[in-house]
Amino acid sequence: MPSLQGSSMLRNVFTRLLVIAFLLPVQLRGSGQWQPAALEEPQLRLVFSDQERVVIDLLIPRYEITQGEGELAAYTSIYIPEASSVGNPGEPELPRLTAVLGVPADASFELRILLDEAHELPGEYLLAPVARPMPIEADFQPGQLSYEAHPLAYTRNAWFPESPARIGDVAWMRDQRILRVDFFPVQYLPAAGKLSWHRHLRVEVRFLPGRNAEYPSIRSIQGQADPRTGAEPFERIWQQSLLNYDQARSWRGLPLSAKLDGDATATRSSLAGMPRYKIVVDEDGLYRLSSQDLRAAGLITGTIDPTKFALYSQGEKVAFYVENFDSQEHVLTDTEGVLFYGQKFNGEILSQRYSGENQFWLTYTQALPDGSYASWRPQFNATMMARYTDENVYWLAVTAGSAVPMEVISPTTGIYPVPETYTATVRAEESRYWYSYSFTSEDTWYWDYIGTGEPISRTYSIALSALTTDTFTATLRGELVARNSSGQGNPDHHTPIWLNSQLTPLVDDRWDGVSRYRFEAGVPGAVLLEGANQIHVEVLTDTFPIQQIYVDWFEITYPRRFVAVDDQLWFTHAEGASSWKYQVSGFSSPSVDVLDITDPLRPKRVINAGLSSGTVTFYSAQPGERSYFLAGSNARKSPKSVTLYTPPAYFSADQGFDYLVITHSDFLTAAQELADYRASQGLSAKVIDVADLYNEFNEGIYNPIAIKNFLADALAHWAKVPQYVVLVGDGHFNFKGYPNYDNPPIYMPPNLAWVDPWQGEVDSANTLATLVGEDPLPDVDIGRIPVNSVAELQAVITKTMAYESAPEESWQRRFLFIADDTPDPAGDFPALSDELIAEYLSPELPADRVYLDDYDDDESCEYICPQANLAITQTLNLTGSLLASYSGHASVNRWAAEQIFTNANIASLANADRLPVVLSMTCLDGYWIHPNSSLSAMMEEMLRAPGKGAVATFSPTGLGVSTGHDYLQRGFLEAFLQAGETRLGPLARAAKLRLYLSGKTHQYDLLHTFGVLGDPALRLAQVYDVGIDPLSMTGSGYARDQISYTLKAINPGTAPETYTVSISKDVDNGWAVFYPATVGSVFGGGSLDFQVRVKPDPVPQQGIYERVTVRLASQANPFKQAEAQITTTAYWFYKLDLPLVLNFP
Repeated sequence: MPSLQGSSMLRNVFTRLLVIAFLLPVQLRGSGQWQPAALEEPQLRLVFSDQERVVIDLLIPRYEITQGEGELAAYTSIYIPEASSVGNPGEPELPRLTAVLGVPADASFELRILLDEAHELPGEYLLAPVARPMPIEADFQPGQLSYEAHPLAYTRNAWFPESPARIGDVAWMRDQRILRVDFFPVQYLPAAGKLSWHRHLRVEVRFLPGRNAEYPSIRSIQGQADPRTGAEPFERIWQQSLLNYDQARSWRGLPLSAKLDGDATATRSSLAGMPRYKIVVDEDGLYRLSSQDLRAAGLITGTIDPTKFALYSQGEKVAFYVENFDSQEHVLTDTEGVLFYGQKFNGEILSQRYSGENQFWLTYTQALPDGSYASWRPQFNATMMARYTDENVYWLAVTAGSAVPMEVISPTTGIYPVPETYTATVRAEESRYWYSYSFTSEDTWYWDYIGTGEPISRTYSIALSALTTDTFTATLRGELVARNSSGQGNPDHHTPIWLNSQLTPLVDDRWDGVSRYRFEAGVPGAVLLEGANQIHVEVLTDTFPIQQIYVDWFEITYPRRFVAVDDQLWFTHAEGASSWKYQVSGFSSPSVDVLDITDPLRPKRVINAGLSSGTVTFYSAQPGERSYFLAGSNARKSPKSVTLYTPPAYFSADQGFDYLVITHSDFLTAAQELADYRASQGLSAKVIDVADLYNEFNEGIYNPIAIKNFLADALAHWAKVPQYVVLVGDGHFNFKGYPNYDNPPIYMPPNLAWVDPWQGEVDSANTLATLVGEDPLPDVDIGRIPVNSVAELQAVITKTMAYESAPEESWQRRFLFIADDTPDPAGDFPALSDELIAEYLSPELPADRVYLDDYDDDESCEYICPQANLAITQTLNLTGSLLASYSGHASVNRWAAEQIFTNANIASLANADRLPVVLSMTCLDGYWIHPNSSLSAMMEEMLRAPGKGAVATFSPTGLGVSTGHDYLQRGFLEAFLQAGETRLGPLARAAKLRLYLSGKTHQYDLLHTFGVLGDPALRLAQVYDVGIDPLSMTGSGYARDQISYTLKAINPGTAPETYTVSISKDVDNGWAVFYPATVGSVFGGGSLDFQVRVKPDPVPQQGIYERVTVRLASQANPFKQAEAQITTTAYWFYKLDLPLVLNFP
C-alpha cells in the first residue's frame, strides 16, 4: 500500500471540529451557527417509483469540518457519514452521496431538482485537494500520494460542483443496468472560499425511452438459481443495493450492443467452426508447404486440389502461389508445393481490431526530458500485442472459390537507371530488464540498466553490412530512460554518446526527470565500419550524484549496397514515376524468387528476373515507394508446425454452461474433477482448452484477449450464459524467455493492462470480465488458480472440496483482523479494522485481532516482529478463522515492513481443517505474474500450499490506498453478513460494486487489480442461515377447532440464531392463525420445534380450505429466509359435546 504525504484517510488523521448549521427556510442560502452535536447519518428515501420516473429524498442532518495536520495544516475538509468524495487529483475534495437505481436498457435520463434547502456557511475555507499518485522509488515498494492543488481549480469563481445533484455513471452488471445518482450536499466557491450546505434535497429522475440508440434491444437470460434458496447469485445484493429494486427486476436483459451485437465477426475468428490447417511461423520469409506436409496433417487424404485452397492470417486473406510443374492445376503432386510470404507476429493487424481495449487504462503524468510534463495514455497497440509471442498463424482452409493467387508482375526490360544503394535502417535492441514504472512507452523491456554513483561507460554493438565507399552521412538514433530524478534542479542526467573511435561525442546532452530521452545525430560515413560498430554510452554524475538509466535501443540509417545476406534481401525504394533496373548480388541458390511485398498480405511475384553469377537483375516501374523481398531457393523456409485443427462443438449457440474451467491442455483431466464437483451441485460445467480459445476467438494468436472474446461471444449467443469462470494455470510476464529472469512454463498468460497508478501494467482478470456496457464492472465471476503442476491443482481442488464439506464448527464464525502499525500517513489501520468489527460483527461472531501496534514496544520488532508472526500463525492453526483480513502495507511476499507474515511462514501452518478465505486489503500480495520463484506472490502460495494456507483469497496484483480498500472490504462484508451471499465470486463482485458506486474514479484502479485467487464458485461457510422442516403440511378438522402443526426451525449456519416468524395467506377465509413471534435461540447446526395453529371459523360451505405460508427470517440477516406451506381443510358441521340419543320406533 502506498504511503501518503499527508493522508488519504482524512477522517482518521484530522482533528475534528463538530459543526451544526442553524437551519433557515427552504430556497434561501442562509448563514450557519456552530455548536457540537453527535453526527447523524444521511437519510436516503424512495418517495415514488413507476415506469417513467423515480423521486428520491435526501436529508443531511449533520456534517463535520475538520482541520488538517502536517503538510495539510492549512486545509480544512468536510466529513459526512457514509459519504465518499468528489474531485479529480488537484481539485477540492468534497463529500458525495449516491443513490443507485435499476433502469431500463433503452432509456436515457434527465434529473430535476424538486426541493433544495440550502444554507451558506459563515467564514472562508481552503479545502484540501484530492491526492495524486507519485512515482514509486523502488520495485514492488510503496508509492506515495501528493496533495498538490491545481491553481485553476482553486481560483474559479463558480460553485463546485456546479449542481448539488446530477446524473452519475451508467453501468451494466450482467443483465442489470444501473444508474448512479450523485448528490453533493456541500458546494464550494473556491475564489471566495465559501461553502454551501444542502440540508434537504428532493430530485426526480425521468426515464426517456427510445432515446438510447446504443442499446436498442435486449435479450433475457436466466442465471443458475441457488438450489437451496431458489435465488440467483447476486439477487440479494441487488435487493440491498437498488433503491427501486422491485421495479428494476422487470427491466433486466442483456443489451444487443456494440459489444454483444450478435455479430460473430466481432469476437470469433474468421474461420471459426471450420476444420483447417494451422500453420505456425515465427520469422519473416518465403515459406513452402509440400503436399506431404498437408497429408501428414490429416485434413486431405486423397487427391489434393489446390484451386480450393484459401489462406488466411489474422482474419485477412493471404495471397499465395502453387508450383505447377505438370500443367495440372487441380492436382498438387508430391514434387509440388504451396508458397506464401510469411511474417512473424508483429501485432499491427490485431491491435487495430482491439484498439478500444485501453478503455479502462489510466492516463499518466509523463515527465519530458526538458523538465516539463504531459499526459500520456497507453494504447492497445502492436507493442502490447507482440510482447506475448513471435508466432504468427496462417490458416489454410479447403473452401472452393476462396483462393487469392499472387498477382504476377512482368515488367518491361530496357535501359533504365540502376540505383547503387537504398536506405537501410539497422536496429540493435535486446530485452533483458522489465520496468513499467516510467510511463514513457508501452515498451517495458530494456537492453541494459546502469545504476551508478560515479561516472561510467557502457558499450553496445550494432552490425552493419554492404557499406558504400561513396561519401555519405548516416544517422544514429537511440533511446535512454531514467528511473530517478533529483526532484529539485534541472537537468538531472548527462549522457554523452560516442561511436567507434571518435574523439568527440556525437551527442552530449543534459536532460531531466524520470523521462524517455531520444537522441539523433548525423554520422560521417567514414566513421562506420563493415561489421561490428561500437556505441559508447557515458553516464556522468555532474548533474546528480546517483544515476539510474535504462538503455533501450539504437538505430543507424545509412545508404546500403544491394547485397543479399544468407540468400535473402529486403529493401524499400522510392520509385516515383520512373522505371528502375535493380541488381542484387550475393546469392548462392540456383534460383531466386522476387516478391513485391509493399502489401505483405498480397505480395506480387516479379517474373522475368535474371540470375547470373549470384546477381539477380529485375525491372520495376510502379508508383510510389515499393518494398521488395528476394529469396534464393536455398533460403525458403518450412513452417514451425503444420497441424490439422478441428474446432470443438461446445462453441455453438445452442450450448450453454454456468461454470467454465479454462485451462492448459496439461490440466484438462485434472480440472475435470473440479467441473464434475460443481456439476454435482447443480451447475452445468465445462472444461475448455485455452488453445481452442486462441484458435477460435483470436485467429490462433496467443493472447489472453481470446478469453474475453470467448466470454463476450457466450453472453451474446449461448442459450445459457456463464456465471463462473476459473482460469487454471500459472504464468508470468517473461513471455519470450528473455535472459535475466527465470522462464518457467506459462500455462495461462497474465492479462497485462495499464491500470495501476504506480506500477503501470499489471495483470487484470477484471478487464477480461468487463463484457456488457462501457463500464469497469465485471459481468462474470472470474477467478484464477495459478498452478504449475497437476499435483498443485489437485491440492487446490482437494482443499476446496474439503472446505465445503466440512462439518460446522466454532471457527467458522470467527474473524481474524490483522493490521499494520501506527502512526502511518497511509491511514490508521487498527482503527479501520475496529470500525469494521463494530459495524458488521455481532457478539455471536468473535473477532480475533493481531495488531502490530500491540507488539511495537518489543525491541525485537524494529525490523521483523516474530511475536506478531507467531500470533498470526497460532490463530490460523489453533483458533481458525472464517475470514482473515489484513490491512496495511505489503509487498509481493510479505505483510508489513516488519514481516509479520511471509512466504516462508506458510510452511509452519497446519490448518487443513480450518482454512480461511483471506481478504488482502493491501498491495501486491496477489501479484502472481513474476517469473522468478523468489518473488512468488504470498497469496498464490497460500492457495497452492497442500493441506494448509488458504482455501481462496481476494487480493491485489497492484498497489492501492486504504480508502479504496475500505470500500472493497465493506462491500464484501455487507454482501456476506447482511445480504447473505455466500459464493466467493459474487462477494468479490459486490465489493467492486461498492467501490464503483462510491464514484471515486481515481480509485477505480482497484476494480481491475483486485481478484479472486481460487474458485469463484466457492461457497463460504454459512454464518447466518435458516431452514424449515417440513416444507409443506396438510391437515383437516372441524369448524372452530384449532388444528396444530409442529414445524422445525433449523440453523444450518455456524452462529446462534433467533428467527422472526411471520405468515401470509395464499387462500384467505379469515381464519385465525396462532404462531410465536420468534423462535430461538437456535445453536449453529441445531434445530428447535415450534407450533402453528389454525382455527377454521367461520366455515360457510363444506370442504373449504385455507393455505398459509409460514416464513422464518434471520434476525441477524433478514435476507436469510425459509418458508413452509400449511394447507388446512375444514368441514361445515360442528363437533358437539353432548351424548348421542337414538330414538327407535
